[in-house]
Parts: sequence; C-alpha cells; structure tokens
Amino acid sequence: NKNRLTMTRFNDGNYYESVYYEYNETNLPLKIVRAKEINTSSDKNNFQLGMQHVLSDERFQQVKTSERQIKTICLNDEGRTYKEIISSFDEANHLISTSESYISTWINQESLFKYNQSGQMIEKSFSSNSGGSINVKASFEYDVSGNLLTEKQFKNDILLNELSYIYDETDRRIKSFLNRDHINKSIRITKVAYKFWSN
Repeated sequence: NKNRLTMTRFNDGNYYESVYYEYNETNLPLKIVRAKEINTSSDKNNFQLGMQHVLSDERFQQVKTSERQIKTICLNDEGRTYKEIISSFDEANHLISTSESYISTWINQESLFKYNQSGQMIEKSFSSNSGGSINVKASFEYDVSGNLLTEKQFKNDILLNELSYIYDETDRRIKSFLNRDHINKSIRITKVAYKFWSN
C-alpha cells in the first residue's frame, strides 16, 4: 500500500525462488530474505506456499552521513558486518555513485551513474577488483520524445554489444530491436507483436 516492492518470485524448474523485502520509514531496505519454495497448488498461477528453505537473510543498518550521502552496513546471517556501501545522490535525489567495501576480502566495487536534463540515465559504469580488474560500462541515447534509441555495452573499454530500438510512429510502441554483437560480428533482429484481450 506504500507502492514499495515487497516480494518477487520466479519458477526455477520444480522450485520457486522468492525474495522478500522490508524497509524503514524512509524507504531504505532493512531486510532481504531469499528462499527456495515449493508450490503445493496444482495450478502454477495460484501459488500456495508449502516447504520453504531460507537461502540467505540479509539485514541492513542505514546511516545518513550527510544531506546527500547514506552509509549502508550489511549484516550476514550471523549478524556480522560483511560489507559497507556509501551511496551518493545529486540535488534531484538521483543515485550518482555507490562504493562497496567487503570487510574480510578487501574487495572494492564502485558504480557511477549519469543523467540528462530529463532525469534519464545516460551512462552507468561498474568497476571491481574481484578476480582482476573489471570495468563495465553502458551508455544510453534517447529521441526527442524520451524513448530509448540505443544502448551500448562496454567491457574494459571494448564495445561488446549495441542495441537499437525501433518504434511504431503511431503508438510509439517498440516494434523491433537489433543487437549488434561487435565481438562475433553478428546482428540479431527481434520483432515485437502485440495482442490485446478485452474482458
């Protein structure tokens, strides 16, 4: 009733994997529980919980360190701190960076985000020293109506994929999109069709 995501569930063969979320009064996460579940109903569209096995139980402490910065302390199943995250926001409250530090392994990860004047994301990047130096980046371009036109995906400054979206001029729905694979030098074209039902 507060328009917040409280649960996701997807079917993984014979099992379902569910994620449950709890928040504090400022909509920041306090708890995330991942569980493997069994549906006792014979109808897959009518989920009835049977056995539930908790895979992970994460708790968070949210500390506001300044007007536009929040420190998140991540606790494991034993209630011990395993990671700290510093999140920074701009004047429009857009997330502009996250810096993650793992306590035991000295692994650091950083994400950066850029936006246009309309508040749409135009670039996001991720870097990590986990398993060597990794740098991943994606850039986005939009048309005058704000529709996404292209998305370019890079890894260590090498262009991997370029996605282009084509819209219907009448209703502005996506009618097809192209994925140019620059490594394998191939193009995959996907056409989209719509069908509507009335009750």
